[in-house]
Amino acid sequence: MNKPRIINGLIFLLLITNLLLIGYIFFSKSKGLRRHEGPRNIIIERLKFDKNQIAEYDILIKAHRNAIRQSDESILLLKNKLYLNLSQESNAQINDSVANKIGTLQKQVEYINYKHFQDIKRLCHNNQLASFNALIKDITHLFSRSKSNHPPR
Repeated sequence: MNKPRIINGLIFLLLITNLLLIGYIFFSKSKGLRRHEGPRNIIIERLKFDKNQIAEYDILIKAHRNAIRQSDESILLLKNKLYLNLSQESNAQINDSVANKIGTLQKQVEYINYKHFQDIKRLCHNNQLASFNALIKDITHLFSRSKSNHPPR
């Protein structure tokens, strides 16, 4: 064999290898994205939601995210106000008031989450309620979020 033929063969082999690698990466990432979408898919899978339930659940998710986002923004503003007081002489009573407001909003976040799961339960058919109850027992383990591993809401 002559050199040009060997070189062309190697180039062809590298080209095929690269295309296979690109295809593997593309398809693994698309599968990985579905796997890591979060609680939505876990709930749908565990409760075996049908298409209508999924559509209604997606509406609930949107409303839940909006409510949580609003509360989170309010909490952040209050936290900024509280910590800005560190740079100046501040009244302890004002700081207590701001901290109490933060606590009230955090309590509201918990109620928003609780109501969200009540709404999910209402979506369930009678034959799904046992699965819902099992899901609720696992709730803290399934949906705990590490701030360092996930982007903010």
